[in-house]
Amino acid sequence: MNAEKFIKEATNPDSWLQKALSLRESADAVWELFGKKMSIDGYKNNTYSICQTSQFLYGLSAECLLKGLIVKQAPDSMIISASIDGNGDLIDAEIKKIGDKIRDTHNLEKLAEAAGLFKEKENATIRELLSYMSHCVKWRGRYPIPLQAQEDFTPRGKLHYKEFGHFFRDIADPFLDSLIKRF
Repeated sequence: MNAEKFIKEATNPDSWLQKALSLRESADAVWELFGKKMSIDGYKNNTYSICQTSQFLYGLSAECLLKGLIVKQAPDSMIISASIDGNGDLIDAEIKKIGDKIRDTHNLEKLAEAAGLFKEKENATIRELLSYMSHCVKWRGRYPIPLQAQEDFTPRGKLHYKEFGHFFRDIADPFLDSLIKRF
């Protein structure tokens, strides 16, 4: 991708929305497979891994939605580094930051705060969902184990344990729908 197109896409909230919708549609397809496997095997074989892969895709969708909202609502909080050659031509660009005070751009709780969804310590149930989705994006949907033992997800007690499994969409879908309506 050339640098001009990169900058145009990176700063366009609709680009983030369209990618989020695509990821969600993919997550829905994987979730459907999970449902079929559940009805045949229960949690045997690789059924739960398929669930986690779906949750990974839902988490990526949420991440794109939140980043798109930040780009839409606070474009000045995005920093893009551009490289220009000796002729003054733009040759490369890189996103350095999206959102104020965010170091870990996969931390969906912090992205939600930066997108203005809630302030610190508000919405404990959604925060727990976002924390779990962050873990799915970082490792749970991609690897069999976290990169470090301490990185495993610890429930906070705001969600029922089944909401991390086959009832995940009962809470994730309304949240994702609410983000989409903000565009």
